Amino acid sequence: MSRAVKIQKKATHIGFDWKHAQDVLPKIQEELDELSLELEQQEIKQTAENTQSRVEEELGDVLFSCVNLARKLNIDPEKALRMSNHKFCQRFRKMERYYHFDRIQMEQASMEQLEQIWQSVK
Repeated sequence: MSRAVKIQKKATHIGFDWKHAQDVLPKIQEELDELSLELEQQEIKQTAENTQSRVEEELGDVLFSCVNLARKLNIDPEKALRMSNHKFCQRFRKMERYYHFDRIQMEQASMEQLEQIWQSVK
């Protein structure tokens, strides 16, 4: 992420940059759409070898664009991700305690059940 910030700052020096942070959002959406298309292609072809590198490339583009948004907002993307990791871990531990208290195995719960608990611990 820090390398992406450096690259983007260099591009900014020659004027290759969005004017406002809000302007980056459509680019992020475009990159998400391209990632979604690659994932669909992967499912159609059912050959992970041929499309995995394209999926990886598109995911990288999404991340690069998100770093660009963070930079435009004067937010350290690595710090923001650490904060999200921490928040996720706290919520997940609450889910684990819920399942431990009710003596239910999390592994046996459906995704819908897990999502319901997730929403309640948020």
